[in-house]
Amino acid sequence: MKRAIIHNLWTASIPVMLAGCAFFPKSDPSLTPEQLAYVRTHNIVVQPLPVGYEEPLLVHTRSGKIGADIGVSVAASLLFGGIGFSTQSQNDGPRDRFSNTNQSLAEAIKRKARQSAAEEIHSSEPTRVLNKLLAERYPVTVAPNNDNLTISTSPVAWHLYYATGDTYTLEYASNITLTLPAANIRHTLRCDRKSTEALSREQWQADDAARIRDYAQETALQCANQALDFLQLPRLPTQQALPQTAPPLDTAPTQAGAATTKQ
Repeated sequence: MKRAIIHNLWTASIPVMLAGCAFFPKSDPSLTPEQLAYVRTHNIVVQPLPVGYEEPLLVHTRSGKIGADIGVSVAASLLFGGIGFSTQSQNDGPRDRFSNTNQSLAEAIKRKARQSAAEEIHSSEPTRVLNKLLAERYPVTVAPNNDNLTISTSPVAWHLYYATGDTYTLEYASNITLTLPAANIRHTLRCDRKSTEALSREQWQADDAARIRDYAQETALQCANQALDFLQLPRLPTQQALPQTAPPLDTAPTQAGAATTKQ
């Protein structure tokens, strides 16, 4: 039994240690007037999400956190001879709750265990909506290359996180990466949002998860406009019809007839 616990703890720690050594691109300062002018006179390409992309909404309960902390603490005491684990989170932002940046190995393992203990709800996918909003603004007409601006989107956090009593806040974080090698542009924008209200799980999922769906669509629109504002390009209208969040069909819609988009 002891050997199995140690083996499982070590297995869980491997990706954590690797993640701690991963390279994170450094965000550039604001773009120069020359770079902004270059963007306006060249194609903009939105990188599609991977085939089979899924973005389940994780539910982090208070009981799941306590159980994970206790389990990891017991395993750590067997493996390391006793390591103290604080149950207090140092940061309260959506992307900070499970970040391993500047964390000890023990803390990183604890956070990994908490994530593994989370439940999943397959509902709205805000990053899919965000990607589609940008792709509809800039239809694909050319392949990404060094002479056009490539926009890529990636999720960092999407979860219901326990608040007070039986309530949860809905939280999202994503990275929007802008790349244009010819103009020396490599910038990662952070788009984070946390609901101002804390509701019960039943309230969040009521009416076929209408609140979650609305929140996902509103957040995606805010993130898209954040990227457009940074590039000093026209914003998307706030009253426009937003894309559906259902997963796309296996065959992606063609944009062969779309005109080349330049700003």
